[in-house]
Amino acid sequence: MDMSWVERLSLRTRIALFFALIGTVSVVLLTAAIVWLSVRLEPGAADHVVLIVGGAAFAIVGLVTWVALKFDDNLARPLTTIAADLKTAAHADGANLSSQRRDQYLGMLAPAAREVTDALAQARERTQGAIEAATADAARQKGELEALLRDLHQGLVICTMAGRVTLYNHRAVEILHVEEFRRDDPGSTDVMIGSLGLGRDFFNIVDDRPFREALDLFEAGPGGAPSERGPVSIVFSTCDGAVTMRGHLSPRLNAAGDALAGFVVVFDDITAELTAGLERDRVLREAIDGLRAAGTASAVPPAAVARALDRLETASDNIIASAWPMADVSAGRLFAGIRKAFAGRPVTVTSSGENVLVHADSATLIALMRHLAGALVRQAGASALHMEAGGTGHARTLCLRIDGTPPDAAWLEARLAENADPDTAFLSARAILERHRARARLDGNRLIVDFPINTAARIAPERADADRPGPRPEFYDFDLFEREPVGDILATPLSELYCVVFDCEMTGLEPRRGDEIVSIAGVRVVNGRVLTGEIFDLFVNPGRPIPAASTNIHHITDAMVAGAPPVPAALTRFHAFARDQVLVAHNAAFDMAFLANGERAARLRFDNPVLDTVLLAAWLQGADSDLTLDALADRFGVEIAPEDRHSARGDALATAQVFVRLVRLLEASGIVTLGDALRISEAQTTIRRRQAAYG
Repeated sequence: MDMSWVERLSLRTRIALFFALIGTVSVVLLTAAIVWLSVRLEPGAADHVVLIVGGAAFAIVGLVTWVALKFDDNLARPLTTIAADLKTAAHADGANLSSQRRDQYLGMLAPAAREVTDALAQARERTQGAIEAATADAARQKGELEALLRDLHQGLVICTMAGRVTLYNHRAVEILHVEEFRRDDPGSTDVMIGSLGLGRDFFNIVDDRPFREALDLFEAGPGGAPSERGPVSIVFSTCDGAVTMRGHLSPRLNAAGDALAGFVVVFDDITAELTAGLERDRVLREAIDGLRAAGTASAVPPAAVARALDRLETASDNIIASAWPMADVSAGRLFAGIRKAFAGRPVTVTSSGENVLVHADSATLIALMRHLAGALVRQAGASALHMEAGGTGHARTLCLRIDGTPPDAAWLEARLAENADPDTAFLSARAILERHRARARLDGNRLIVDFPINTAARIAPERADADRPGPRPEFYDFDLFEREPVGDILATPLSELYCVVFDCEMTGLEPRRGDEIVSIAGVRVVNGRVLTGEIFDLFVNPGRPIPAASTNIHHITDAMVAGAPPVPAALTRFHAFARDQVLVAHNAAFDMAFLANGERAARLRFDNPVLDTVLLAAWLQGADSDLTLDALADRFGVEIAPEDRHSARGDALATAQVFVRLVRLLEASGIVTLGDALRISEAQTTIRRRQAAYG
């Protein structure tokens, strides 16, 4: 409903206009009195009348102005603040009223308002307690679902018919090899077209044609209802063709069960399997052609036949090895299996290289390494065993080192002829090596298992334990199924925007004088939720020394960014992360100035819509209120850990929490769409003039 022009004015403006009216009327009346008296009095008295009445008019205007200022300071300001606090408490979970020095002039209003907010907070606590008690079983089931998704060894993605992701698990991220935007590989500048995330387009990552063809099988038949056939097999690849997957696709129906709402796909990576199959076919064909050529020759050279047979034997070994179920397994997991065998024994077991990945059948390889380690320690009477993994390219090595007398080659041959494990009587240690195309050798007091060609394995980057993230959260939001796409982004409700809330740390405050970004972080907000697992967090090499004054604020040193990507590469990665999202920042003009400064070198443009939490809060609370991130976080009950303050990641997370609460307040105030939010942001002319200096 449209408001009148008076209703659109703030309380302080209305009061100021009221006193202005009083002053104006007083001056008009006194002026009229001067005119009237000047007409009726003697000419000589007119000057005295003007002087006396004019002085009275000046005094009255001064008095009215003084009273208006006092009224504004002691009544209007506290009333405006209390109103903002009450709205915050009602819509954004604010807990306490702001402290006012002169709220005593409001009489019982301020204490009554505090009682209201306290009562509201207590009611919320009681309601929250009841909700938590009522949903305990749902939370347990949710935990079980998330545990199931974490333990699932296949990738799982659920999408709408348009390809918008509503659920995915960590295994899907690993199989698709999408960019996770962490600091694991700072030198990498390769970016997938779109990364996997809630609400993102799955078909920006994978080719959509196999999915469209498979979904056609479920389309409504003559009866009007979708086909009830079971899952269909599907083979698909990433858009760049680097990864090929095989899985099963199932339809997801709408609530009424009469139309397709989306699909569920469960898949495995078969890239290595296809590569091995093609290589196997090539080698077998060459071996067969070689034997045929040798058999048809007039004089069969024994060497030619021997070479062909050797190649055929190698191909046979490859067939056996490729048929064995294998996957990438970390050396740390292998070492943990070996370590269990020495539990309770007087042997000190250490290890290194736990992050190295080996493509293997973990069960049989653990059995082999446990067998060799146990035999090695017994033979040497060793009291210490060190396990080490390494490798370069596609080669891997696993090394067992003891502190005792080293064995000889005959001992190793005997151990390889033995069963690796009592439960695998048919599988000798040598057979396990052959299935992994590996060999064992002795080098002094070290027993080394070589994997010369370990095609699917890769080395994970080393990271300090403090930097290791926990298991990636499993994300799902089935409300996205019910969301109808809005053609005009300006008409999109604020609560339905796909946003990236970001923050940067810099070498200084002046991009036009050469200051650059040293760290950039962003967190996604989808459906009003802060997705703490979908975070971009990257150090940036600014190409110049970081001043000590800046380091004192954000604690980033030259050494920390020495191996980080330069600004153009970092902006390329962030641009991909923020693709098709609304950018949100606190004092956004400042951060956007640094992004714009690097656009030309990165050959891209940040043309995303931008929202500024400073401008939004200014419209809600007044431009002269405290609009710092710390003040807003305190007002909305958002906690910022001291160690996270003035870090790009910590400030981005805090700003995201503040933004979610601002959206609730804006919607309660009639600001519902992105267009509305941009309009009120443009209206904050005083703040925007100050921000213009950043550009």
